[in-house]
Amino acid sequence: MEHLAATLFEFLIIVVSAKLVGELFEHIHQPAVVGELLVGMLIGPHALGLIHTNDFFLILSEFAVIFLLFQVGLETRLLDMLKVGMKSFWVAVLGVVLPFMAGYAYLSALNHDYKTALFLGAAMVATSVGITARVLGDLSFLRNKTSRIILGAAVIDDILGMIILAMVAGLSQGEFTVPGLVMITVKAVSFVVLVVVLGSIATKRYGHLLSRLKTRNMPFIIAMMICLGLSALAQIIGLAAIIGAFLAGMVFAEVREDYQLDKKLEPMTDLMVPIFFVIMGAGVNTRLFINTDILVIALIVTLIAILTKLVGCGIAVFKDGWHTSLIVGIGMVPRGEVGLIIAAIGARMKIFPDDIYAIIVFMCMATTLFMPPFMKLAVDAKNHAAARQK
Repeated sequence: MEHLAATLFEFLIIVVSAKLVGELFEHIHQPAVVGELLVGMLIGPHALGLIHTNDFFLILSEFAVIFLLFQVGLETRLLDMLKVGMKSFWVAVLGVVLPFMAGYAYLSALNHDYKTALFLGAAMVATSVGITARVLGDLSFLRNKTSRIILGAAVIDDILGMIILAMVAGLSQGEFTVPGLVMITVKAVSFVVLVVVLGSIATKRYGHLLSRLKTRNMPFIIAMMICLGLSALAQIIGLAAIIGAFLAGMVFAEVREDYQLDKKLEPMTDLMVPIFFVIMGAGVNTRLFINTDILVIALIVTLIAILTKLVGCGIAVFKDGWHTSLIVGIGMVPRGEVGLIIAAIGARMKIFPDDIYAIIVFMCMATTLFMPPFMKLAVDAKNHAAARQK
């Protein structure tokens, strides 16, 4: 009973801390996720020691991130993906290839093993759709064509990131071989395509049958059952569970509004997701940054993460003018929750040591903080240029 009471008290500390600090950061126009990470570092075992990253909280955070990725998937319709156009596609592709290659090359040059280098590259790939959309909305820029390119590319970016994560996680469980890489790639792409295509077809044809069920909230319960089932299946075949959750969300995106799946999921994610970020922050040993070498590596990794997105994504739309190119590049910079999820998976699989985990978390926070002020400057410059031309 004493153990249960202690666990419940720590759970209370996590929830209260996450909500208070998240609210504070929202008031100062910064992403709540950054505040949740920072408070996790403060109350975690490497600082005040108010909470501990035991098995219960680690499993709880795993469920939280499954719900988070299911929620992201619900916002990602297959038809919308097909409508975003080639500009968004090339922004996404170049915004994936350059960061991945640069991250892998940098750690390889520092004589880290290929598994660690692969995970760093993967963590540098995906753009946070939520953070980008929030900042563009605050600037009243969401309806601009440039914003549609950014958000479309960010969604494609996340899907490519999930495929890369699937390949990296699979390769990290065995020795690197070309046939092994091909097998993991085929497995990952096949799983994504089969689930999304067949699932979307099934939902369109038979989704209306859910309205005939009499049990209260049954459509939502079935959606969650499929989410958990696909998460388990992804884990069984050697992929990450969050890939299954993300794909399940995409499948139900077609009927999301019919059954208010997103609205019913919100209370669960509002409670659970901040717990994930607090636990991730608590796992960072902040004392490592006293080591100048580690701090320098973290700063270089962050600089690489920013420049590769600016250059890669900006090149894809350079014909539209340098203002557009700059806005698109800045909009694709924040790594946010997706990079943190990849870091958490790598840490759980014991792919890399604590210092690399801390470096990835530092990079995710720094790129997230970079975006809002620089996006405002870029949007203002574009608006001023447009006003002068009139």
